[in-house]
Amino acid sequence: MGGLPSITIEYLSKRSGVDERTILRYQRLGLVRKPRTVTPGLLLYTSEDVDRIRFARSALNLGFEPAAVRELLALADHKSKRCRGVKEIAERHLHDIDCRIADLQGMADILKPLISECISDMAISECPIVEALTGGVDPRPLPALRTKQLAASPLDQQSEPSYRIAEQANTE
Repeated sequence: MGGLPSITIEYLSKRSGVDERTILRYQRLGLVRKPRTVTPGLLLYTSEDVDRIRFARSALNLGFEPAAVRELLALADHKSKRCRGVKEIAERHLHDIDCRIADLQGMADILKPLISECISDMAISECPIVEALTGGVDPRPLPALRTKQLAASPLDQQSEPSYRIAEQANTE
């Protein structure tokens, strides 16, 4: 009878190692089921919620987006099924990570020569970093690289990695 609501948020926090505010955030994100309200201010969770919260924390710490964590949790609820769906989600996420690493490497490749050309006591008006930034150096001049990566990848369902989509949503 581990599914009966009997755990308070304080106990859930202690058992899962996740603070109460984060548990409530996970709940808003749909990563934890809504608790049963016994009286105003007294929320009761189930013992399974401890594992769900640990799972969600681990997945989020690996960089999975909340939507992917919800998918993974839904799949994890069906222990007798095959892990194909889980593997596909993880592969898609790894592809996003690889794209991000490539983007970061491209940014580093742009910055390294600029930094090496910059002399500390040089006038700002002559600074190669300032000149490059003023001239419109795009830290993401990598569409050709990404196009090649996506064409070679079986996961080319997305034109932009999910972290880019999330970044764009945050700036709009």
